[in-house]
Amino acid sequence: MNLHASSVKLTGVRVVVCALVSARVEAPEALFDAMTRELERAGAVVVGRMLQRRGVSRSRRPGGAAKMDQPMGRGLFSDGKVIELAALVRASEAALLVVHNAITSGQRRVLAAATGCDVYSL
Repeated sequence: MNLHASSVKLTGVRVVVCALVSARVEAPEALFDAMTRELERAGAVVVGRMLQRRGVSRSRRPGGAAKMDQPMGRGLFSDGKVIELAALVRASEAALLVVHNAITSGQRRVLAAATGCDVYSL
């Protein structure tokens, strides 16, 4: 679900924000700052941030940059990043995960199952 189109009450809700951002984006923190401002205006308490960069690889095989504009798989984020995200949600006692990117219902289900909280896209 899209957070803008929903009737979710955010007052006092602990939120973790996350985003999948191209490696070509020079200032991803500005994206998080804007998300945080918007959520805090709605009454939410942002308790964590998680960034997945796309197009950054330690692999010696070429091709990562060529795939940057293709859709991600069923979980949106890499398996390792989903594990980190779930740990962050638990540690911060967040009740809501807000993803900057548009996500499919399947990606939402995967993230909700992994984190144990509601998932919305911004």
